[in-house]
Order: sequence, then structure tokens, then C-alpha cells
Amino acid sequence: MENTGLSMEHYRSDGLSGDIQIRQNPIIFRILVTSIFALLIVFLCPSLTKASASNGNINVLLNGKILLFKDQSPVNIQGTVFVPMRGIFEALGAKVTWNEKERSVTGTLQNKSVYLRLDSREAIINGDSVRLADPPVLLNTTTMVPIRIVSEGLGAEVLWSGENQTVFISPIIPGSDSKVEPTADKDENTAYGNATSNTQQLGLVVEKDGWIYYVSVSEQGKFELGRMRTDGTGYQKLLEKGVCSLNAVDDWLLFKGCVGDRSDHIYKMRYDGTELTEVDKNTVFVRWMYYYNGWIYYVSADKNGINRMRMDGTSNEEISADFLINVSSTIGDGWIYYTDSLNKKLKKMRLDGSDAQTIFEDRIALALVVDQGWVYFSEQPAGGSLIERVVTRMRLDGTEEERIVGGDELISVNNFTVQNGVIYYVNLYDMCLYKRNIEDDSAATMVTNKQIKRIYTITDGLYLQSYEGDWYFIDKDGNISFSRPVRSVQ
Repeated sequence: MENTGLSMEHYRSDGLSGDIQIRQNPIIFRILVTSIFALLIVFLCPSLTKASASNGNINVLLNGKILLFKDQSPVNIQGTVFVPMRGIFEALGAKVTWNEKERSVTGTLQNKSVYLRLDSREAIINGDSVRLADPPVLLNTTTMVPIRIVSEGLGAEVLWSGENQTVFISPIIPGSDSKVEPTADKDENTAYGNATSNTQQLGLVVEKDGWIYYVSVSEQGKFELGRMRTDGTGYQKLLEKGVCSLNAVDDWLLFKGCVGDRSDHIYKMRYDGTELTEVDKNTVFVRWMYYYNGWIYYVSADKNGINRMRMDGTSNEEISADFLINVSSTIGDGWIYYTDSLNKKLKKMRLDGSDAQTIFEDRIALALVVDQGWVYFSEQPAGGSLIERVVTRMRLDGTEEERIVGGDELISVNNFTVQNGVIYYVNLYDMCLYKRNIEDDSAATMVTNKQIKRIYTITDGLYLQSYEGDWYFIDKDGNISFSRPVRSVQ
């Protein structure tokens, strides 16, 4: 959640949380609605609240309705209210995944996520590591979790009435700032530097604060980094240099050298083109680079494992020694997913390199993309030809694997992206763009018969680059146009 200056600490006396700092979303309407509703409950339902206070029971009200938990009632343990894990996640509309081996739970709602481990004070909330005052516990065979951290982590507001022993959870109001934008991996706390699908296709486009930053070829045939407004106006050249892996990070545009930069350094630059700076002069020949939550993750020719460093070049460290030949890596839900091509394994590990796990073996996953609780990848199917590629997806914990596109003789996926439950892909056999709604299991339809090379995700649509170097824009309704002129790039 975004830090807006309205941060407040909740002490143990509030009955909900310990000594961690929870950052509130500045949606005044929601806070007012929740506060008024809490007061109405207290004054209009005195029998309910007095009974709760007198007999020690704790009530939980979600959207004005009392939540009834099947196996175990809410409890107050040393000032923190705990509720059954599955009951609260499902009541909030989240998908629940339990990992028996880790004794951990992950709740996902749109692109928000809460990761908790039994008896562990370490939690991951929307990609951020948080230390809990009180860890999840096992009570009468039921896993109990802190109600505030779960609810607020998934975007709700929480109020506590100590006098009436009642927790009030407000709804997530459609259209408010807490609603997830229908964009692949668009994260409101800017943990991501770019959509994960964009980074798999050289990362030549990124969006920030009403501007599109992209790499193009000038009329003189030179590569240049420029920007234009989202309506296609106001083009400005920022840098005459071949770059890629664009990431928008706070006040900086982060990227690496590509064409014409033989050392492939990592750079950062202000959005107006000033203060071009090498992040670390000793990090060279970078093959893959991505920003997430305060860290630059990268693979270089002299460091074939996965490494990371801070935006100022400090704390440079190797977090995985696995040798990566074909760099296919992505980040989601507090994990790094990557392909160990040498050993034909898909793996995942924590953001600091710990807890490394193998998801599957004897397969090579390419073009990894994370979207709404799923990891997507392309692969050569068993018994398929060398050029045949299908798209598969699985839950972030490696369960529920299913094929999304491919398997037919006339389909081989070249590039793809996933946006708001729809997969867009290029069929290698005709180089045309197709789309398919994943959840309703509908058949794929052709979007354009233009020969498309790359697909880039932005907030309100897609940018397509053709093999001729032309660019097209597709809006949310699937309309394709030249309404946003973009200079060509090969």
C-alpha cells in the first residue's frame, strides 16, 4: 500500500496489532463510511455490543455482516486479534493456498497477496517483507492469523472497538484507489519497475505518470531513448543510445545498455533525460535486469547466477549460483521464478535467495510472466518440433498446472503477454496477433493480420511492434489503431 503521510502506529492497546507500522490508504470516503458504520452499530445495536463485551466474545463485521467462523472463534492473544486463516481469506474473496511442507499460507486477491508462515514473525505483504509482533499460531488444530495484517494487506480498512470487542472491516470500494488496475503486474506501491511480460521482450517500453518511455530508431538510423505523453503528443528525445530493460523507479528511469554499448552497463537517469549515471561501474555485460522493491536483480556474462544490488550500486551480492544460459526469470508474490536451463528445471526462491525450491524438472520454461496469482511460461511440448511452443500456467505454489495456448498443429506461440485475464500471443506460423479470454475458456480470435514482433503492456492497452518497425496501439476494448504515433525500432 502506498505511503502517503497518513501512516499511524497501532499499539497493543488497540486489540488488533503489535508494534509494526501499518500504512493506511488515503481514501477518506472509505474511512468516513467505516467510522460512521461502526458508530451506528454501537448505538443502534446495544444488545449485540454489550453482550460481546460482557462475555468476552469478539465479533467481526465485514461489510456490515457478522462473520461466523466454523471451527474456532476469534481470540485476543496478548493484544492481537486472531481469526481462522481460511475463514478470513475466503470471506475477503481471496484465493487460499496452503503449503504443508512450509506450514505457510498465501492469500491472493487480484494482484495483492499476503504470505504468512505458522509460528514465524516474518510475513510478505504485497512483496514487502514485514515483521509481525505476533506470528500465526495453531489453536485447537486451527491455524489462526492476525486479522489486521490480513485484511489491510488485501486492501480493506480495519477499525477496532475495544469497549465493544468488535472488529469492523470495510469493503474494498470499486473504483477507489485500492482497486487493482487491469494491467499485468501493475502494483500500486510501485514495487515493480515494469510489467513482467515487458521485460521478457527486451523491455523497450515502460509507462510512468502519463508518459510512455520507449526505444526507437531516429531518421538518421540511430537508436534513441525518448518519451511521449500517453495521448501520443509531446515527443522528446532523452538519450541517443541503444538501451533496453526499461524500468520506472521512483524518480529514476532505470535501464541497461544494449545495441552499441558493448559493456552493457546498468544506468539510471532522471525522467527529463538529466543525470545519466552508471549504477555500478564494475557490473558489466548484463544479460538480464529487472527492478523489484528496492533491488536491481540481474544476470551478467561474468556472473551467470542471479545477483542483486541497491539503486545506488551498494550491497551487490550473488543470491543464486545456478548457471543461467537462456535467461528466463520473473518476480511475483515475494518469489523469484527462474529457469535453470543447464539442468532443465523451473525453480523459485525468496527475494534474498533463500528457500530455493524446484517446481519441476526435465522441462525448460521460457518467457516467464506473473499475473494475478499465476505464473505463465512458454515451452516446447513433449514430442513437439523444435519450433513448436505452447503456453502453460500454474499457481505460484506450482499447483493447478494447465495448458492455455497451443497443442494444435497450426499454433506455435512466439511472444505473449497476459492482461486482465486475457492472453495475447503471436502465432509463429503466420506472425499474427491473437487473443483469448482465459477464464471463460473461449476460443482464440485474431486481433490483427499484421506481422507482430513484440507486445508491450501499459495501463490502458497494449503497444505492438511489427516486423516492419511500425507501432500499433490496442485499447482495452480491443480496438487497434495508429492513434498514438511511435517511431520505429528494430
